[in-house]
Amino acid sequence: MDDHRHLVSSGGEVMKTPSVRTTLALSFVALLGPVPLLAQTQFASFTGTVTSKDGNPLPKVDVVATNQATQVTYAAKSNDAGLYTISALPIGTYKVRAQAPNFQAFETNPIKLESGQIARVDITMQIGGVAENVEVTAVAPILQTQDAVVGDVISGTTIQAMPLNGRNFSQLSLLLPGVVTTEPDSFTEPKNFGSGRPFVNGQREQENNYMLDGIDMNEPIDNLLPYQPSPDALAEVRVETNNYNAEFGNVAGALIGSTIKSGTNEFHGNAFEYWRDSSMAANSWDNNRVTPAAKKAQLSQHIFGVTLGGPIVKNKVFFFGDYQGFIRNKPGELVRSVAPEAWRRGDFSGVGVTIRDPLTGQPFPGNIIPASRFSPIARAVLANQTLYPLPNRPGNTNNLVGPFSDTKRTHQGDFKVDANLSDNDRIFARVSYQHFVSEPDRAPIQSNLIATNNAPFLGTAFNWTHNLGSSALNELLLGFSHVKF
Repeated sequence: MDDHRHLVSSGGEVMKTPSVRTTLALSFVALLGPVPLLAQTQFASFTGTVTSKDGNPLPKVDVVATNQATQVTYAAKSNDAGLYTISALPIGTYKVRAQAPNFQAFETNPIKLESGQIARVDITMQIGGVAENVEVTAVAPILQTQDAVVGDVISGTTIQAMPLNGRNFSQLSLLLPGVVTTEPDSFTEPKNFGSGRPFVNGQREQENNYMLDGIDMNEPIDNLLPYQPSPDALAEVRVETNNYNAEFGNVAGALIGSTIKSGTNEFHGNAFEYWRDSSMAANSWDNNRVTPAAKKAQLSQHIFGVTLGGPIVKNKVFFFGDYQGFIRNKPGELVRSVAPEAWRRGDFSGVGVTIRDPLTGQPFPGNIIPASRFSPIARAVLANQTLYPLPNRPGNTNNLVGPFSDTKRTHQGDFKVDANLSDNDRIFARVSYQHFVSEPDRAPIQSNLIATNNAPFLGTAFNWTHNLGSSALNELLLGFSHVKF
């Protein structure tokens, strides 16, 4: 039976029906006062104080952060205590500039911001003309002093440089202390069905929370990860393992937030192909332990795709898109255990264990169950050699070797648009789609087969930030996810 699951993020509220599980999320944040947006992990912030050379606070100083990739500017003014905050900054590299009448302009070297980061940059102004410029060529290390979150951020450059087997970004979480898995092979699949999730600080694998562009991305029954973005499409992956903010109170393991790249003022893209086959692989231990050995699986796996991003309107509107395909064909032979011919006749005389009649509690004579005691269903199954074949190897276990095939097909992509409507209004919108089809093992025991798994995914995100002034910011965050298992 098809199971359709809808997820939309808003503080973890889930509405369930027998066939549809829906969560609808609406985040609307109004922050008063010069404080950074602590909650929005897809954004970053600058904060600090503006003072004169003698340490006195300077109010009404214009502070501007300029994104070096898009040349989009984000502005704030210091308050009476000299405090300033520039919030809702997309991740990237920025220069911070401050200027005020009768003072020299202050400007930093480029500073790289990560998602969820609150970077403190204190500004010291020197008396002089605005035309004069004080450029800070050596900025002190940007420390996270606003919270005590434990974790790390893995940059897009590192993601692309890592040898990720199967191109599954979940493997990146295993780089952090306290993160382990008992099933490393499950992290190599293009889709996670009950595996491929880490154990963090001793918590169960269901205790993690996955987010994409600030939107919850968790299957609501067993907390599976329904979508694996292409590593080439990720700007970064942020993994928080302890002391995360109260809004993530449904998490006991890790908060794993990924961010899709955004376009810039320059066109950038790439094309890739990863090919893997079985020519350099050994046969499995299970196949080698039978005599004669079962044949090695003939793996042919291709992972390929493209990315492209750039401007639609320079300095105003940008796009980024990606596509990734995954094709795996893996024919071979599997080893299974089936009942020997004597057992099928009820003859257990050679097993060394007494078989008792469940009705009387007495042993069956000769350890043989009479055929009259077999159910009609059991007799029909045992008589069907296609459904339940006889052994083709000696022994009572691992006595059947037969052909099988494992086929997977995945086609997926993301498309994201960022727009700067004005100095006060900025939006982004994203849509992600994945079509996944898996055909399970096709032999040697047909009674073990399951249906072909057709599991599409659709996810969307929309964000609108509106600056109400130097001390207030509104944010609207909408998301919708649908997965069919």
